[in-house]
Amino acid sequence: MKYIIKHRYLLSLIFIITWGAFLRLFRIQTIPPGLYPDVAANGLDAQDILNGRILPFYHRNGGREGMLFYVAAFFLTLLGNKPLALYLASSFVGIITIPIMYLFGKTFYNQRIALISTFFLACSFYHINFSRLGYRVILLPIFLMLPLITLKKAFMTREKKGWLLAGMIFSLGFYTYIAYRIFPLLLISIWFISRKKTNLKKSELSYFLTSAFVILVPLIIYTLRFPVDVFNRILNANALSDPIFNQVISILNMLHVSGDPLKQYNIANEPILTLWEGLIFFIGFFYLVKHRKKVSNLIILILFGGMLLPVMFSKGAPHSLRGLGMVTPIYYIFGSRIRQNLHFY
Repeated sequence: MKYIIKHRYLLSLIFIITWGAFLRLFRIQTIPPGLYPDVAANGLDAQDILNGRILPFYHRNGGREGMLFYVAAFFLTLLGNKPLALYLASSFVGIITIPIMYLFGKTFYNQRIALISTFFLACSFYHINFSRLGYRVILLPIFLMLPLITLKKAFMTREKKGWLLAGMIFSLGFYTYIAYRIFPLLLISIWFISRKKTNLKKSELSYFLTSAFVILVPLIIYTLRFPVDVFNRILNANALSDPIFNQVISILNMLHVSGDPLKQYNIANEPILTLWEGLIFFIGFFYLVKHRKKVSNLIILILFGGMLLPVMFSKGAPHSLRGLGMVTPIYYIFGSRIRQNLHFY
């Protein structure tokens, strides 16, 4: 009993990861049924990788970032050319997201808030669903958290290797999903608001930017050679001509009332949050706004606002796939509020 009490956080995390893995793998060979064309295109790119076509970006299907295709290529080598390999690639990424979610919370909050938020992510239908569907967007939550985690560590240690690692992780995000291109603006916003507390030195910034540039070189070269591939989806998927008010209402509906109607992404019209989850979310959101002077709360609010933008300026809103970056801030808004009412754990 003493062992359980002493190691309750570790044991809780192991249970959460195990449960989350089960939900992301149970009957993955039959659910989802068949293979959607976008995911099939991922498989073709993964086959190209196995045939030696190593690129930072792939032009097929409107142009897409390639990181998930490399994960899929690994599973293709294990299982052959089967839809299961493509679904296991995204399931694997979804499972890895769970401990990273915990690490993010432990870095910016504490173990209790980290566990609560991680549990909600592990049980989230929104995240479970996209963990099983084979889309590249499943990488986005990881690469919204990892750069912030490594930057926080770099600020704490002030070591050169910390800044180099943070720059590398930051740039790897550009190889994941198109919505990540917003992240540099969010990072600058976080730094600008908290700059008096961070005291960033020029040498530290140079280490970060140098490392980031080196990792970005392949994508920069590809972009200069094939700009249409890289920007095609932004040009064709934006809805800048639509009234902003209508887009905002669509997003609020997606969260609480009526979600994405497209059946390849969602149970048609099912909102992201249930009624009680929506209530906790709103209470937690206003709690974070009230305590926004705390840097960790500010980071969550900026992430949430920033990840609304890909949905807000997209055709076909509400669009659950393009909004998946919201899962991290959504469940930390949950965790920060629920923790205030728990005194026994």
